Amino acid sequence: MLAAARDLYGLDPAEFTAARNQLAKQLKADGQADDAKAIGGLRRPKVSEYALNRVARDDNDVVRRFADAVVSAQRAQAAAIGGDAGALRDATNELRQANSALVDAAVRAVSAGGGNGDAQRDDIAILLRQFISGANTAPLVAGVIGSEALIAADELFVGAPEPPPERAKPKAKEPATTAVKAGARTPAAAEPQRAAPKEPSASAKGTAAAKKAMQRAEHTRLKEALGAAEAAVTKATAAVDAAQAELLERRAALRAAQAAAKSAAKELADFDPG
Repeated sequence: MLAAARDLYGLDPAEFTAARNQLAKQLKADGQADDAKAIGGLRRPKVSEYALNRVARDDNDVVRRFADAVVSAQRAQAAAIGGDAGALRDATNELRQANSALVDAAVRAVSAGGGNGDAQRDDIAILLRQFISGANTAPLVAGVIGSEALIAADELFVGAPEPPPERAKPKAKEPATTAVKAGARTPAAAEPQRAAPKEPSASAKGTAAAKKAMQRAEHTRLKEALGAAEAAVTKATAAVDAAQAELLERRAALRAAQAAAKSAAKELADFDPG
């Protein structure tokens, strides 16, 4: 599925829809109905998305540098909240440079295809800001921006666990049998037979696992950030209390000095050398 999506999202947006429909039709003819439905649901990428997908194929090092910079910046930010801001400036600077390099590469990719790359610059920058805030650069690195997490978890999230097996639903109690007249229909016979629940497709399972992996990672990150923030607040509160105590002491010393100066001035004015 990933290979098929990568091929599609590497095409010019003008060619995407026809190629997607042809692939879905072929998969359906081959008896792969679930995959055909999944492929048919892929949306046509925007030009800005296509530009970044092209960079992922033609110059993946630029994309990976950006992805690594996003992770480093988030870790440095969490550390800064905890009181250690030493690495934040360097991480932020690297993210800024990596972002700029990726935007320029995407603009060149559009221009190389005959489009107006500069006209897409703002849209590309907005897309990258979304990756930074979402902290999920996997579709960017894989070159499948626009797939909406269709790709299986084990392909984009290596080591992601399988979703837990569904619990078997308890069987409904059958109505007690009672004597009926000959030829009369029983309630069981009158009720139409229900179809067995459909087993989720591999794509659906992969998507579920990917979402759970992302949720776990986000939960862990937020928990760590919350702990660091609470520690920083405690430290700042103690500093404020100490500063307030020092301020009170200095104000008292100032008032004492002012009173002494006033007294000395009075004594000097009343001094009579005779």
